[in-house]
Amino acid sequence: MEFQFNNPFSLRRRISFKKTNSPAFESVALFPWTEESIRTIWNGDLVSDDYVQQWNALISVYGDAVAIAHKSAVYIYHVLKGGNLVRFELPSIKSSLKTVPSDGVRIAWALPPATPLSPLVLVTALNVVYILNVKEAKPIGYLTGHGGVITSVVVHPVNPHIFATTSRDFTTRIYDLTHPAHDEHISQYNSCWPLNPKPSKASAPHGLHMNEKEGIGLGRCIILLMGGRTAGHAEAVLGAAFHHTKPLIATCGMDRTVKIWALPPSIDPKRLHREDKPLFSTDRMHDSRVLSVNWLSEDVLISHSAPAVMRVDSNSYDTYEEPGQVILWRWLALGRFFPPDIDPKVMTRQHLRPMASDFQNSSSFKILSVKYLPIQNKVSTVSPTLKTYMVHLQMPRPGCFAMVVYPNSDSIALMHIPLHFKPHKRQKCPFLPEDLNEDMGINADNEDRSEVGFGPSKTQKEGSNEYDKDVDLGWTLGTRSDSAKLTTCSMGLKGQLVVGVGTEETLWVWMLDT
Repeated sequence: MEFQFNNPFSLRRRISFKKTNSPAFESVALFPWTEESIRTIWNGDLVSDDYVQQWNALISVYGDAVAIAHKSAVYIYHVLKGGNLVRFELPSIKSSLKTVPSDGVRIAWALPPATPLSPLVLVTALNVVYILNVKEAKPIGYLTGHGGVITSVVVHPVNPHIFATTSRDFTTRIYDLTHPAHDEHISQYNSCWPLNPKPSKASAPHGLHMNEKEGIGLGRCIILLMGGRTAGHAEAVLGAAFHHTKPLIATCGMDRTVKIWALPPSIDPKRLHREDKPLFSTDRMHDSRVLSVNWLSEDVLISHSAPAVMRVDSNSYDTYEEPGQVILWRWLALGRFFPPDIDPKVMTRQHLRPMASDFQNSSSFKILSVKYLPIQNKVSTVSPTLKTYMVHLQMPRPGCFAMVVYPNSDSIALMHIPLHFKPHKRQKCPFLPEDLNEDMGINADNEDRSEVGFGPSKTQKEGSNEYDKDVDLGWTLGTRSDSAKLTTCSMGLKGQLVVGVGTEETLWVWMLDT
């Protein structure tokens, strides 16, 4: 099966669950595992003749399942087989938490290690995580802890019982479904602060356990990535992504930074482990809030940011609108923290101790490619969603899909990264004479080397709205709908299936043309 350079997907189905005054779908997640996944999840510990047969039976049932959510309910639907609709009602929560229009329900699939053949769906509403058992069609627990609205939920690709939630309280919380939630006053497990021999009761804002029970059922917060004045996020955290093979997690947020954190090699599950200093942090890539970050390989990441209003120069109040950016970049310090001659499983805290230059605006990154997201309808406050998916099919070159959806749009922009992302050219150094820049070959027509430690070049001319930037977003997947509009999308089934959801409780299905 090979891709051509023209659009390889076509619209196959349009499904509407429309009811009177139905809200728009806010989140979608296709079942993320396939027959081959049993050899990768939990490092292949489940591989046996009996388990392989049971796993394949599970995939035959849920391989085309999609979880969809809005503020009132969660649906589990089979997009290819059709039918077998499971609906979970979400409770109405009265809360004083401040929200913004982009806040909403977030959703992800997970597997408990005790019953890996019973998939779970994680749903976040405001600052609560609900855990739903799909086979039994009922909720089995909930978790609290964040002091702000949860902005994203992600599951570890190899250990699907580990998941992380990011929040507007500046923190990221990492949970383990192996352990039950603390059902008691758990501040007794907090660490002692100086001058007080008893466990601190400072609670969640200080990276400690709450003074009340954590929740009911499965799941316990084991790690908290702190925000604030140390080296954590100074604003809301908007996205996160686990590394496939290393004990790492990347986060991004409103403070324009991307951070890479080390996960501790071993922890006491009763106590909440706090991290306040990442291995990498920089705000030199993006001009605006960073909406998402994802790992594409061992040391290559992709992140995207919202449009921004920029000053023409520092001495003027005149402004222009800078489009959003999708940046493909390499983290250069991976080999320093994870030498090839040391097994990550036997590493200690000494190996993962960063220096101040790592977490204070590090320059240890290299930009590989940049794309710009055009401002839609001349409104710079509209922020697109970007989703990535690793491709397992035969392609012209191995790689990954990136999908971009603008809110209330009628199409998905689909890019295959090796085909559609061009190498980023080095910029001219503003402190060197022009002839010296030319002697160094910077910005030459045949120069494809990437710059280290600096963001994309800004070619906006003073007083002009013309950009000399790559805005080609690849193929277009249209909805052919006049009224219903897209809000977000997901990809699955080894890259052969794309699902979009939107207003009027509508779902669209695109399939790979074979």
